[in-house]
Amino acid sequence: MFKDLQVTLYEVFGYLIPGMVNLVALAVLFWALFFPAQVVAFDIPTGELWVAFLVVAYIAGHMAQAVGNLVEKRIKPVEQLVIENTAPDRFPQTVVDGCKAKAKELTGADVSGAPARWLYRVCDDAVMRSGKIGEREIYIYREGFYRGIFVSFSVMAVACVALCIRLFSVTERQVMLAKAQWGVTQWQLVFFAVVSVIWAWLSFRRYRRFGEYRTTHALLGFLTVKEPKKEGGGDEKKGT
Repeated sequence: MFKDLQVTLYEVFGYLIPGMVNLVALAVLFWALFFPAQVVAFDIPTGELWVAFLVVAYIAGHMAQAVGNLVEKRIKPVEQLVIENTAPDRFPQTVVDGCKAKAKELTGADVSGAPARWLYRVCDDAVMRSGKIGEREIYIYREGFYRGIFVSFSVMAVACVALCIRLFSVTERQVMLAKAQWGVTQWQLVFFAVVSVIWAWLSFRRYRRFGEYRTTHALLGFLTVKEPKKEGGGDEKKGT
């Protein structure tokens, strides 16, 4: 039943690892909102519970990516940043024009006025069909990893702030972790929140950077892809 099941790098780095961070952040947020006890013990003794944790973390990773997609729709697409950028160190306009000309030559469709994302898709599809994908997979799974981590650490920052605010209603102003015998104070939560915000910002920058790598890789790869020669084309020419 599971012999054809394949685990890709994106499944691990795009969903599972960000999902684990996201699940922990949601647990802290739940703890902050409902605060069931002042002493909390973290104990996952059985293999079944670990499996359940990994499954739920995998689902949480998908939800983090879904939130990332919603964020992506509210900001400037990375393909547009590469193709329509006007900065001095921009991606060469001659390469972009070459991709548009080659796309029109091969497909007959004029993509000169099409959105940047569609030009990227045409180029990426041609590279995929050629089989010469190069480092495409690396760029995609790392882009997904940093996008998921960006969302997860954003949730973690919110959760730490919420728990910090909730501690104002507790006399001791801290929560004890029973297994570690460690009291989490408000200032420690502020520290975790600040670190989470910084890491979320850095992850966002890395996510956009690998999106740029993915886009430039598709454009450059499209220009170097050669169309296979038609068999028998030369003989037909001689016969006419």
